[in-house]
Amino acid sequence: MKKSLTAIAVCGALFAFAGQANADTWNAGTLTSAASVHTFINPAGTFNDYVNFQIPSLSDLGASAVPLNLTFPGVSFGVTGLTGYLFDALNGVGNQLHTMQGDNATYTFSNLGAGSYSFRFTGDAASGGGGYMVGLSVAAIPEPSEWAMMLAGLGLVGAVAARRRRRA
Repeated sequence: MKKSLTAIAVCGALFAFAGQANADTWNAGTLTSAASVHTFINPAGTFNDYVNFQIPSLSDLGASAVPLNLTFPGVSFGVTGLTGYLFDALNGVGNQLHTMQGDNATYTFSNLGAGSYSFRFTGDAASGGGGYMVGLSVAAIPEPSEWAMMLAGLGLVGAVAARRRRRA
């Protein structure tokens, strides 16, 4: 009996710890080079959670989804069948671009243009509920104009150095 009460208390603490994670949607805002992480906590049964975000320029997107699974005598807290679907619009509308599947799934989605995107995560939460963490990060890809400016700058520095050598 004492173990069951402890298990219920731990599950309750996880729900309390997540705070706003009981919501179905996380608005991550504009992604930068810093990683953004969020925890979703769901009651028992099937769930559909959304992550909305914007990418400011052509970028590679790194995404991870990790279930939080705990088992106590008589109580199970976890997620099975965790699947993420990447869409090219907010709230899971628009075109489905990619799918990520499996426990501890980590994927890189290459060459995503500037704009608004969303993930829809689905799965089944155990009898005591279930939770998972989502992490997102972006790495900007230099555009051709940026490469051209860099090469022009290097050429200018080289020309100045050559001119100074001739004067000396």
